[in-house]
Formats: sequence, C-alpha cells, structure tokens
Amino acid sequence: MSHLSSAPDVADTASSQEIKDDAGLPTPAFSSTSTSTQKQPTAMEPTPTAMRCRIGLAVTGISVGVLVFIVFLAMADFRNYHIACWGLASGIFAVFTLIVHIQHLKGNHDVWLNRLKLPIILGFFVQLGAVAAFITYIALAAVQKQPVTPLNGPHRGYYVAAVWVFMTWKWSFALFWYSKSYRRFYITKYVSIP
Repeated sequence: MSHLSSAPDVADTASSQEIKDDAGLPTPAFSSTSTSTQKQPTAMEPTPTAMRCRIGLAVTGISVGVLVFIVFLAMADFRNYHIACWGLASGIFAVFTLIVHIQHLKGNHDVWLNRLKLPIILGFFVQLGAVAAFITYIALAAVQKQPVTPLNGPHRGYYVAAVWVFMTWKWSFALFWYSKSYRRFYITKYVSIP
C-alpha cells in the first residue's frame, strides 16, 4: 500500500485549486472575477483618421447628390424628375450624417445624447421606404422592359432612379448606424449607471 500513499489525493488537488472569495466561500480557480464586477464591453471612440474619412465621404455625398439634382432637373437632355429627387434626397441624408459627425467632434455629449434619438428613428424609417422604392423601380423597369438609356421622359430611367434610391438608402443607413454608435459610446462613457 506504500505506492498509494505517495500519490496525491484527488480531493486535496481539487481543494488547492479553489480560491476563497470575499465571503469566504470557495470559487473555482478559473474564475478570477465574480460575475457582479465584470465590465460590459464599451463602444470605441473613432480615430481622428476615421473621422476625417467619415466627414470627407459625407461632403462627397452632399456634392454628388446636389450635382445629380441640378443635372437631371436643369438639363433638357437628361431631365428626369425621379432621378433628380432621389439625388437630392441622397444629398440631404448625407447632410444629416455630416451634422452627426460634426456634433460628435464638438463634444456636446450631454446635450447631443438625447438628440440622437431623432436621427436614429429617421434613418430607420427612411431605410424601409428606400427598400420599398428600390424594389418598385426595379419591378417597373423590368415589367416595362426599359433600357438603361435614354433617361429623359416621364416613364424612363427607372434603373438609374433605383441607383439613386440605393444611394439614399445608403446615407439613411449611415445616419442610423453612426447615430446609434455615437449614442452607445456616450452612454457607456459618460452616463453613470447606479
């Protein structure tokens, strides 16, 4: 039986791997913190380079949206009200996205936290409307067997209008996404939860 006494006892190794917590109760060795003190993951602050890129893309979206509006409204060879209106809508949502980025850079976190609810809701519902409009334009163009060109005329250019509906969807999604991420960042960093 001497070979049995030299082997460590299984109960001794299990108890040596337990750590006593504040109340004196044993906790497993693999759990270094209790569940009540674990931190929630926080949203990350965008880098200055990322903010410059976001602002640059928003300014580009504004410029292109306004340019499409002017070209497809003013020039007789390209006159198409569907494309012009969706180009303008795309530019407007790029403006809203730019405003959200600039307000984040200004640092008015206490005031801006509550105001971010409106861009989140607006971006969400415009996304839904843009998806419905995109499907409608594609379906109308397919049913009417429209070619991509010519664009001018009352019932032409639905494929190009669908492209600008997609661009409006993209900027409304950007408005929704960035507003929501900035709001999450403000809540995790600046709002203390008792």
